[in-house]
Order: sequence, then C-alpha cells, then structure tokens
Amino acid sequence: MARTHPVEDLLSAVAYTGQEPRHAEVVALDLPSDARHLLTQAVAQTAALRADGERLAARRAAEEGTAWVLGALPEPMRDPGYLDPVEVGPGPGPAELAGRVSR
Repeated sequence: MARTHPVEDLLSAVAYTGQEPRHAEVVALDLPSDARHLLTQAVAQTAALRADGERLAARRAAEEGTAWVLGALPEPMRDPGYLDPVEVGPGPGPAELAGRVSR
C-alpha cells in the first residue's frame, strides 16, 4: 500500500473531523514558510466547510490543499518519508581511520 504524505494525512483528518490541528502538529511538519502559509489556508477552508456540514466539499478542499502545499515544497520534501530519520551506517573502524592518517 502506498504511503501518504504527512500534509495529506493532516488535511484528511481536518476534512473528517472538522478539527483544526494543534500548532505543534503543523510545526512538526517542518515546512518552509510559504508552504506552511498555504497549509494554514487549506486547513481553515477545509475546517469551515466541514463545520457547515459540507463533507464532500471539505474532502475536495483537503485534496486541493494537499496539491497546493506539495506543489510549493522542494522536491525532496514531496517524498512521504521526508520526516523519517536518516539512517546512517556505521562509520569507519579504527583500522580504516588509522590507514587514512598520513605518516
């Protein structure tokens, strides 16, 4: 199953519940300011539609908002796993480090 982007997850939750996310949830996405601004607008629009009982319109607004935000992100941040920790393999061992020292 394909993984969804955290922005899509957040906006889908807003469309489903009508609840705006906590500030910490938005900050945790670590978005550039222009993308964060678009996300804030999309959240407000989606939540307002959901509050008016417009479920389908709220879902569409969430989908459109996701597209706007993802379109404003640099390419590496469009990957759904951009927040995952980077795996770093073990570094060189003592023998390899010693071999690098000029004598």
